[in-house]
Amino acid sequence: MGTTATWQQYLETQLTDTGNVNEALMIGKQDAAVWAGTPEFLPRQYEGVVTQDDGTEAKQTINEAVILVTIAQTLRKPAEGLRCNGVKYMPVRTYPNGSADDGLATMYFKKPKGGGCLVVTNQSLILGTFDEAKGQTGAACNYAVEALGRYLYQAGY
Repeated sequence: MGTTATWQQYLETQLTDTGNVNEALMIGKQDAAVWAGTPEFLPRQYEGVVTQDDGTEAKQTINEAVILVTIAQTLRKPAEGLRCNGVKYMPVRTYPNGSADDGLATMYFKKPKGGGCLVVTNQSLILGTFDEAKGQTGAACNYAVEALGRYLYQAGY
């Protein structure tokens, strides 16, 4: 069950093929190695503007892989914000012990006309997004991502 093809199959059948998840990504919790993902939906590195502690803005290198690993390890939004595939999202709710109080750390996030869910399993981070223009909802996306995350978490992954 550890091959990339197998993880890709899980991601597709449990998330994107349901019609409830627009884009999805599964990466290693420790190193951000990509296990599976929808085409072109990847952590990226680029120059971006970040709001500093004093409220000013400054340009800096954004490394989304590092941001996602930091979130997976701390479940806190880094200064650069929650970002993936060049898109910045706003975290709206965090459940350090899971939305079902089952140990599956979960974060919901939003952007105009969309958003998603991020879950942290024992070994991975799963991120899924929804797009309101495609008739997708946050509730359905969150349910799908959490269900896959919960299954893998309980199986030791």
